[in-house]
Amino acid sequence: MSKCKRKKRRIWSRKRRLLPAGADKLQISADGAMVPLLHGVWAEVRTLVIGEVQAPVFEWGNGWFTRVM
Repeated sequence: MSKCKRKKRRIWSRKRRLLPAGADKLQISADGAMVPLLHGVWAEVRTLVIGEVQAPVFEWGNGWFTRVM
């Protein structure tokens, strides 16, 4: 391994120790839909949600929705 690569590896290992710990579990959800634009043109829209998995909370009224108007 070259001297330059060893130095980069040492620097990266020091930086990695300073990073905060991430979540234990992550949930990823993706969705897509076609939406009308102007003059009869359609486009695809995509939604990506990334969240941390936590203990379930049973409440009414929290959430999201999509609708066509």
